[in-house]
Amino acid sequence: MNSGTRAIEAAKTRLVEEAAKLAETALGATPPDRARRFVTEFYEHVPPADIAGRDPVDLCGAATSLWRLAATRQPGTAAVRVFNPRPADDGWGSTRTMVAIVNDDMPFLVDSVHAAISGAGHEVGLVIHPVVTVTRDLAGALTALDPEKGGVRESWMIIEIAREPHSTLLEELAHTVSRVLGDVRAAVTDWPAMRAKLRGLA
Repeated sequence: MNSGTRAIEAAKTRLVEEAAKLAETALGATPPDRARRFVTEFYEHVPPADIAGRDPVDLCGAATSLWRLAATRQPGTAAVRVFNPRPADDGWGSTRTMVAIVNDDMPFLVDSVHAAISGAGHEVGLVIHPVVTVTRDLAGALTALDPEKGGVRESWMIIEIAREPHSTLLEELAHTVSRVLGDVRAAVTDWPAMRAKLRGLA
Protein backbone atom coordinates (compact mmCIF):
# COMPACT_ATOMS: atom_id res chain seq x y z
CA MET A 1 0.00 0.00 0.00
CA ASN A 2 1.54 3.33 -1.06
CA SER A 3 1.52 6.52 0.97
CA GLY A 4 -1.22 8.10 -1.14
CA THR A 5 -3.58 5.18 -0.56
CA ARG A 6 -2.82 5.18 3.16
CA ALA A 7 -3.53 8.92 3.34
CA ILE A 8 -6.91 8.55 1.63
CA GLU A 9 -7.90 5.65 3.89
CA ALA A 10 -6.82 7.59 6.96
CA ALA A 11 -8.87 10.57 5.78
CA LYS A 12 -11.92 8.34 5.36
CA THR A 13 -11.49 6.91 8.85
CA ARG A 14 -11.20 10.36 10.40
CA LEU A 15 -14.16 11.82 8.51
CA VAL A 16 -16.45 8.87 9.26
CA GLU A 17 -15.49 9.01 12.94
CA GLU A 18 -16.37 12.71 13.01
CA ALA A 19 -19.67 12.04 11.22
CA ALA A 20 -20.49 9.22 13.65
CA LYS A 21 -19.84 11.53 16.59
CA LEU A 22 -22.18 14.15 15.12
CA ALA A 23 -24.89 11.49 14.77
CA GLU A 24 -25.05 11.13 18.55
CA THR A 25 -26.91 14.43 18.77
CA ALA A 26 -28.38 14.50 15.25
CA LEU A 27 -30.49 11.42 15.96
CA GLY A 28 -31.90 12.79 19.19
CA ALA A 29 -33.53 10.03 21.22
CA THR A 30 -31.54 7.27 19.48
CA PRO A 31 -28.97 5.80 21.90
CA PRO A 32 -25.56 7.37 21.09
CA ASP A 33 -23.78 4.04 20.63
CA ARG A 34 -26.43 2.89 18.16
CA ALA A 35 -26.17 6.16 16.22
CA ARG A 36 -22.38 5.94 16.01
CA ARG A 37 -22.45 2.29 14.99
CA PHE A 38 -24.99 2.91 12.25
CA VAL A 39 -22.98 5.72 10.64
CA THR A 40 -19.77 3.71 10.84
CA GLU A 41 -21.39 0.65 9.25
CA PHE A 42 -23.18 2.79 6.68
CA TYR A 43 -19.87 3.96 5.19
CA GLU A 44 -17.87 0.79 5.85
CA HIS A 45 -17.74 -0.43 2.25
CA VAL A 46 -17.71 2.96 0.51
CA PRO A 47 -14.42 3.52 -1.35
CA PRO A 48 -12.19 5.97 0.56
CA ALA A 49 -11.88 8.21 -2.50
CA ASP A 50 -15.64 8.79 -2.38
CA ILE A 51 -15.41 9.95 1.24
CA ALA A 52 -12.21 12.01 1.25
CA GLY A 53 -12.86 15.72 0.88
CA ARG A 54 -16.44 15.60 2.14
CA ASP A 55 -17.72 17.52 5.13
CA PRO A 56 -18.49 15.33 8.17
CA VAL A 57 -21.75 17.27 8.58
CA ASP A 58 -22.85 16.15 5.12
CA LEU A 59 -21.71 12.57 5.72
CA CYS A 60 -23.70 12.51 8.95
CA GLY A 61 -26.69 14.10 7.22
CA ALA A 62 -26.86 11.52 4.44
CA ALA A 63 -26.72 8.61 6.87
CA THR A 64 -29.17 10.05 9.38
CA SER A 65 -31.66 11.02 6.66
CA LEU A 66 -31.83 7.35 5.72
CA TRP A 67 -32.22 6.37 9.38
CA ARG A 68 -35.18 8.74 9.70
CA LEU A 69 -36.76 7.33 6.54
CA ALA A 70 -36.40 3.85 8.04
CA ALA A 71 -37.91 4.87 11.38
CA THR A 72 -41.34 3.53 10.41
CA ARG A 73 -42.05 1.08 7.60
CA GLN A 74 -44.45 -1.82 7.29
CA PRO A 75 -42.92 -5.03 5.88
CA GLY A 76 -44.00 -5.60 2.31
CA THR A 77 -43.80 -1.92 1.43
CA ALA A 78 -41.00 0.37 0.24
CA ALA A 79 -40.14 3.76 1.71
CA VAL A 80 -38.78 6.08 -0.98
CA ARG A 81 -37.68 9.70 -0.80
CA VAL A 82 -36.09 11.73 -3.61
CA PHE A 83 -34.82 15.11 -2.46
CA ASN A 84 -32.25 17.87 -2.67
CA PRO A 85 -30.74 18.33 0.81
CA ARG A 86 -30.38 21.97 1.84
CA PRO A 87 -28.61 23.19 5.00
CA ALA A 88 -31.49 25.51 5.88
CA ASP A 89 -34.06 22.69 5.69
CA ASP A 90 -32.11 19.51 6.41
CA GLY A 91 -29.05 20.66 8.33
CA TRP A 92 -26.75 19.42 5.56
CA GLY A 93 -26.29 19.87 1.85
CA SER A 94 -25.09 18.32 -1.37
CA THR A 95 -24.60 19.35 -4.96
CA ARG A 96 -26.39 16.16 -5.98
CA THR A 97 -29.93 14.81 -5.62
CA MET A 98 -30.48 11.94 -3.20
CA VAL A 99 -32.63 8.86 -3.77
CA ALA A 100 -33.24 7.22 -0.39
CA ILE A 101 -34.82 3.76 -0.20
CA VAL A 102 -35.74 1.38 2.62
CA ASN A 103 -37.11 -1.97 1.51
CA ASP A 104 -37.24 -5.63 2.43
CA ASP A 105 -34.00 -7.24 1.28
CA MET A 106 -34.40 -9.23 -1.92
CA PRO A 107 -32.51 -9.99 -5.14
CA PHE A 108 -32.20 -7.58 -8.08
CA LEU A 109 -32.83 -4.37 -6.12
CA VAL A 110 -29.73 -2.37 -6.97
CA ASP A 111 -29.69 -3.27 -10.66
CA SER A 112 -33.43 -2.63 -11.01
CA VAL A 113 -33.30 0.75 -9.27
CA HIS A 114 -30.19 1.77 -11.22
CA ALA A 115 -31.93 0.89 -14.50
CA ALA A 116 -35.07 2.79 -13.48
CA ILE A 117 -33.13 5.94 -12.59
CA SER A 118 -31.02 5.80 -15.74
CA GLY A 119 -34.08 5.04 -17.84
CA ALA A 120 -35.73 8.18 -16.48
CA GLY A 121 -32.81 10.21 -17.80
CA HIS A 122 -30.82 10.72 -14.61
CA GLU A 123 -27.10 10.13 -14.17
CA VAL A 124 -26.32 7.74 -11.31
CA GLY A 125 -23.30 8.47 -9.14
CA LEU A 126 -22.40 6.97 -5.78
CA VAL A 127 -24.53 4.07 -4.50
CA ILE A 128 -24.39 3.22 -0.78
CA HIS A 129 -26.26 0.01 -0.01
CA PRO A 130 -25.96 -1.50 3.45
CA VAL A 131 -28.09 -4.54 4.21
CA VAL A 132 -29.08 -4.33 7.86
CA THR A 133 -30.88 -6.61 10.31
CA VAL A 134 -33.63 -4.90 12.27
CA THR A 135 -36.66 -5.54 14.42
CA ARG A 136 -39.89 -3.57 14.22
CA ASP A 137 -43.03 -3.42 16.32
CA LEU A 138 -46.54 -4.09 15.00
CA ALA A 139 -46.86 -0.47 13.87
CA GLY A 140 -43.69 -0.81 11.80
CA ALA A 141 -41.55 1.36 14.09
CA LEU A 142 -37.85 0.49 14.16
CA THR A 143 -37.00 -0.97 17.57
CA ALA A 144 -33.52 -2.47 17.16
CA LEU A 145 -30.55 -2.52 14.81
CA ASP A 146 -28.53 -5.75 14.62
CA PRO A 147 -30.50 -7.48 17.41
CA GLU A 148 -28.83 -10.36 19.21
CA LYS A 149 -31.70 -12.67 18.25
CA GLY A 150 -34.25 -12.64 15.47
CA GLY A 151 -34.82 -9.68 13.21
CA VAL A 152 -35.27 -9.38 9.47
CA ARG A 153 -32.89 -8.19 6.78
CA GLU A 154 -33.67 -4.90 5.07
CA SER A 155 -32.07 -3.15 2.13
CA TRP A 156 -31.24 0.49 2.84
CA MET A 157 -29.95 2.65 -0.01
CA ILE A 158 -28.74 6.16 -0.68
CA ILE A 159 -28.11 6.81 -4.36
CA GLU A 160 -26.58 10.08 -5.50
CA ILE A 161 -27.69 11.31 -8.92
CA ALA A 162 -26.99 14.43 -10.95
CA ARG A 163 -28.75 17.43 -9.42
CA GLU A 164 -32.41 17.67 -10.45
CA PRO A 165 -33.82 21.09 -9.52
CA HIS A 166 -37.42 20.55 -10.62
CA SER A 167 -39.73 19.31 -7.86
CA THR A 168 -42.15 17.75 -10.35
CA LEU A 169 -39.38 15.56 -11.76
CA LEU A 170 -38.30 14.59 -8.26
CA GLU A 171 -41.84 13.40 -7.54
CA GLU A 172 -41.98 11.53 -10.85
CA LEU A 173 -38.71 9.77 -10.11
CA ALA A 174 -39.90 8.76 -6.64
CA HIS A 175 -43.03 7.28 -8.23
CA THR A 176 -40.95 5.44 -10.85
CA VAL A 177 -38.62 3.95 -8.25
CA SER A 178 -41.57 2.89 -6.07
CA ARG A 179 -43.24 1.21 -9.04
CA VAL A 180 -40.07 -0.67 -9.98
CA LEU A 181 -39.60 -1.84 -6.39
CA GLY A 182 -43.17 -3.14 -6.51
CA ASP A 183 -42.40 -5.02 -9.72
CA VAL A 184 -39.28 -6.57 -8.17
CA ARG A 185 -41.27 -7.61 -5.10
CA ALA A 186 -43.94 -9.23 -7.27
CA ALA A 187 -41.36 -11.10 -9.33
CA VAL A 188 -39.41 -12.34 -6.32
CA THR A 189 -42.59 -13.36 -4.51
CA ASP A 190 -44.20 -15.09 -7.49
CA TRP A 191 -41.34 -17.03 -9.03
CA PRO A 192 -41.40 -20.06 -6.65
CA ALA A 193 -45.12 -20.55 -7.31
CA MET A 194 -44.60 -20.08 -11.05
CA ARG A 195 -41.77 -22.63 -11.07
CA ALA A 196 -43.91 -25.14 -9.15
CA LYS A 197 -46.76 -24.67 -11.63
CA LEU A 198 -44.44 -25.14 -14.61
CA ARG A 199 -43.07 -28.32 -13.06
CA GLY A 200 -46.60 -29.53 -12.58
CA LEU A 201 -47.46 -28.80 -16.20
CA ALA A 202 -44.27 -30.51 -17.35
